[in-house]
Amino acid sequence: ISDLPKGFKRLSYQVDAVNDGFSKMMKHNGFFLSDVVGLGKTIVSTLIAKKYFYTNGFPEHRSRTLIIVPPALKENWAETIEKFNLDNVKIITNGSLHKINDATIYDLIIVDEAHKFRSDTAGMYNELQKICKTPTRRVLPDGKTVPKRVILVSATPLNNRPEDIANQVYLFQDSKESTLETGNLQHFFRKEIIDPYKKLKDEPDIAKVQAGVKKIYEKVRTKVIEPLIVRRTRTDLMAHDLYSQDLEKQGIKFPIVRQPKKILYVLEPHLEDLYDKTIHVLSHETQGLKYNRYRAIGFLKPHKKNKYKQADMISAQLAKIMKTLLVKRIDSSFFAFKQSLFRFMKATEAMVTMFENGRIFIAPNLPVSDMINDGKEEELMDLVLEKSIEDPTIDICEPDDFEYDFLPGLQNDLKLLKELSAEWEKVNEDPKLDVFIEYLKNTLLNKSINPESKLVVFSESKETTEYLEKELPKHISASILSVDSKTRKDRMPTVRKNFDANLPKVEQENNYSI
Repeated sequence: ISDLPKGFKRLSYQVDAVNDGFSKMMKHNGFFLSDVVGLGKTIVSTLIAKKYFYTNGFPEHRSRTLIIVPPALKENWAETIEKFNLDNVKIITNGSLHKINDATIYDLIIVDEAHKFRSDTAGMYNELQKICKTPTRRVLPDGKTVPKRVILVSATPLNNRPEDIANQVYLFQDSKESTLETGNLQHFFRKEIIDPYKKLKDEPDIAKVQAGVKKIYEKVRTKVIEPLIVRRTRTDLMAHDLYSQDLEKQGIKFPIVRQPKKILYVLEPHLEDLYDKTIHVLSHETQGLKYNRYRAIGFLKPHKKNKYKQADMISAQLAKIMKTLLVKRIDSSFFAFKQSLFRFMKATEAMVTMFENGRIFIAPNLPVSDMINDGKEEELMDLVLEKSIEDPTIDICEPDDFEYDFLPGLQNDLKLLKELSAEWEKVNEDPKLDVFIEYLKNTLLNKSINPESKLVVFSESKETTEYLEKELPKHISASILSVDSKTRKDRMPTVRKNFDANLPKVEQENNYSI
């Protein structure tokens, strides 16, 4: 590796990762790149792709690389590809796999955050498998087709269930005739891994379960993962003489990651009672919410239900997702929780209204609740009729199309939601915000502790960050930049200029503190 772009250093641990990864890829048609965060997996993947471009029949054949990434990482990959001058590349997001019409044109597939593609029952996995398993166009003089190569950039695969590990390996390995010593992976996983793993679920002795699981994963690690993985931690690098010397010469120091510190806030008795009641309503199996608004297709009678594959499973999953979201929201901020609770109430109210009107619209991809609540039922009817031609998931049902207990459960949900919403509307205090502001003033932005007065605040809720952006300036004199999925692309240059210490000094700015 000699043609690195300006500003990039030749690091021996990355050079070794490129050579090791390339060797594994050529021997096994693919591998897992699972170095921990901060070691440059994007750069290593790009260098391997570039090496493959020039060794896979160049110049007669110009290899094409397909890079599959989450939307949030697309821009970063595009920048890296441009800087390293990797030719003949297409970058797509993991929700756009169905747009690949001809997978034969790609010689190398790179999948970032590959652990998201692990269930063989998921549509995205099936689309990815088609792409990875479709032969390439390049044919050797002896008539053999050059196999497609795959790089799975991922957290360690051992964090997954045995079935998920097998699914990921099958993206580049023949399940019955693998390149590993194990040979028939399908037989190996079924007989030695998955069946014993399932049997452990019926074992009452926890100690035996733990020992059994450890033995199973050790077998997966030694027989399957080790030959197919490149993985180093920061500790590994510091313990390796050559790597540690190289890092020291380059002036690279890994920050010491300290244990998180809890910042506790106290709820007044009336708020604590409301919080406990809310968690009870959100979570209790019999006395709490049934989440029927999101379980509608699961309550359809067979003549309607048969239209939807795995209706019961999908309904249960949607209900679980909504329950989890609400619990997360209440711990994110009271403001975000109130917003989510209100939307859930209005969505449930809209479905009750549809029952009263005798027409229930099942249309996952249309704004049904909003249009019902806005009194636009006739416009919705026209939209449903128009879209139903191209969208098979759309249906118009009558109350009798549902099981008898669906509507009572829906009405009870609405009653509980209205009661909770009314109680939360009376809450004006925010003890979590109060404590956070005190810590900002006295600790987090204290120059003796934080000389640069720079702080990055993360939240799972966009509404929480918008709330902080509005409330914090009332109490502290700090410039705040709020970034979410919709604004990330436009604001990322500003974020980097103000918060990226790796940016050259001349490009850095100091217009924002938080």
